[in-house]
Amino acid sequence: MKKALWSMWLLSGACSEPASDPSEKTDSASESSTSSTSSTVTATGTSTTDPSSTTVTTPTEPCEAPGTLTTPTDRLDLFHWQGETPTPQAVALEVTAPPCEAFVAQGNPSWVVPELTPDGASLTVSIDPEAIPASGVHTGYVSLRDASDATVLVEIEVGLRALLSPAKPTRKAALVIGVDGLDGEELTKIDAPHLDLLKRGGAQSDAAHTMLEASTMSGPGWTSILTGVDASKHNVWSNGAYEGRDTAYPSFSWRAKHLLGLSTAASIQWTDIYDIYEDDALDVAYTGNMEEVADQMSGALRSGLHDVHFVHLDDVDGAGHGHGFYASVPEYVEAVHRADALIGELLDAVLHRPDIADEEWLIVVTSDHGGQGTSHGCMEPDCQTIPLIFAGASISTETFGDGASSHMDIAPTVLDFLGLNPDEHVYDGVSWISRERDCEDGADDDGDGAIDCADPDCNRDLACLTCPSEDLGSVVGNHVWSGVAATGGVLTGSCGGDGYEVSFGWTAPAAGWYSFDTTGVYEDTVLYLLDGDCDGAELACNDDVVGTRSGLAVELADAQAVTVVVDAAAAGDAIDAMWSVYPFDATCGHDDLGTDERSWSGTVPMTNTAWIGGGCPPAVGGALLTWTAPTSGLYTFSTAGSGFDTVLYVLSSCDGPDATLACNDDAGAGYQSEVELAVSEGSQVVVVVGAFDARYDAGDYTLTITR
Repeated sequence: MKKALWSMWLLSGACSEPASDPSEKTDSASESSTSSTSSTVTATGTSTTDPSSTTVTTPTEPCEAPGTLTTPTDRLDLFHWQGETPTPQAVALEVTAPPCEAFVAQGNPSWVVPELTPDGASLTVSIDPEAIPASGVHTGYVSLRDASDATVLVEIEVGLRALLSPAKPTRKAALVIGVDGLDGEELTKIDAPHLDLLKRGGAQSDAAHTMLEASTMSGPGWTSILTGVDASKHNVWSNGAYEGRDTAYPSFSWRAKHLLGLSTAASIQWTDIYDIYEDDALDVAYTGNMEEVADQMSGALRSGLHDVHFVHLDDVDGAGHGHGFYASVPEYVEAVHRADALIGELLDAVLHRPDIADEEWLIVVTSDHGGQGTSHGCMEPDCQTIPLIFAGASISTETFGDGASSHMDIAPTVLDFLGLNPDEHVYDGVSWISRERDCEDGADDDGDGAIDCADPDCNRDLACLTCPSEDLGSVVGNHVWSGVAATGGVLTGSCGGDGYEVSFGWTAPAAGWYSFDTTGVYEDTVLYLLDGDCDGAELACNDDVVGTRSGLAVELADAQAVTVVVDAAAAGDAIDAMWSVYPFDATCGHDDLGTDERSWSGTVPMTNTAWIGGGCPPAVGGALLTWTAPTSGLYTFSTAGSGFDTVLYVLSSCDGPDATLACNDDAGAGYQSEVELAVSEGSQVVVVVGAFDARYDAGDYTLTITR
């Protein structure tokens, strides 16, 4: 994970008055601690060797006065997470007179560990983790003097904030911080010291993903964060559409309150989230501007009255909408800085709780979406890439792989931390508390009886991907499989496909040509076929046969087995995956309608003829009919009366989109199609009566041509 040092505040000015006895200083935040042990470092030597600094020589003759030194720093602030290796912090010193014997440093209490060179040229301050009494806010001191004299020359106050695991915690508590519109990729380019501090304290990623089934609007996003499931379960697909929210998937606050008996609090800037919450999910609820909601939640945290806390900060999203969701935009960066500072205040509030020494904490930070330009809603990496942090003394330090985590992991992780078994409830996310942490070690890491890839926790682990992932036999039809491609990223076709993929085994039911397409998907897909299993030779590959959708046709032998791969075009992208397969008919013109002006009826053949597109949605699997104009004039072509959602094209030939003369989808208020086209006497055109969305509801059609 990225390591970021906690900011050091250097308070300039005169040194503080020396204490008469440094050993009397005690840890101000731990009155119950009986340890006031100080640590003294005595160094001996002769001189500095750095040519850029003043050379100080220790005199060999007795001194009449001790040496002197000063520092512009009279305070040092440190943070320690349980299990972290302390990093020594350098403190600037200026020697104004050499010591009689040697300069020495004394730390008090014992968790303060100074290291001083004898000539005073270098001072570092670290901490002894074993000596920190408990979680909370503590104060210590470093005193510097000449070994030949008791007079304190310099005293530096050391502030320590620590979050540890109590030996016997009396309470577990959680804080979930939601920063609306915080883009994961852009965050890596912005200085955010408090977020960096939280990343040091556990598991984190700047490339987690949002829920995948709905557009990246705030309503679906926050509902997935609260419930741990995607839109197909919670049934919130847009902002404001909360009446149909499926309460069979309750919020983590509701479950914590009603299943665990815990007290819940929320402070929310975008009040729509209260419409997502159940009526009886919260004990207290606040609202206001960004600073107000953070201040109110800080008060709730300091009170120690609640166990589960949720706070929502909205100004980053507002800056994105107003100016752009990018680190190159000053207004967006300023909003991130403000949110980061408020997160620091919330963390301080946790550490100032009255019983913090006996509490175990989980602190979570995430977002509902990223952004593209000045908007969001897209189902692409720009909008779906978000940060995710799980920080706490008991959380293993790790960095999630790109796309390996989701904000749907928050609800099961929080509830698992609080004591609710995630296996007893339905989630689309996974708990990062008790999960199979290593999917290749042959051990049951989480003690649930399932080892490595047999554990559902490993479903997103590359080591456990099988290819093909499912055998679909010889099924033929529309949408033979649909779902989400959110894992993989292993396979790539010759024509592209750098994102996540799904793969399927399929066997030709008879010798002949077959078409495969993803025309029912409104995302950028790549489709390719491999001979046999995933190690087989590529038979065909297509990207963007119609728009961003893919389609290909191959000739197969009887019972020939292939692997069909539906891939996302962009690296790291997760997509809705859907594909169809039909016998393929290359005939251009199934019927010749002659030169009549009348209505014809027929059935769209159970074959896929082409992917006709060029100005309208694709007319997939259509009936291709030739017709010759009896006289010159303006003709109307209509599918009124057809029994399915049609798309109508009139082509000069079957040579692709450039041959399109006219097209229409959904003329008037219905799902039927109509075009008007001037045709010269004797000119032959190809009329395509196709189905919208990959033969969706295709069947009997009616075509009428009138002059």
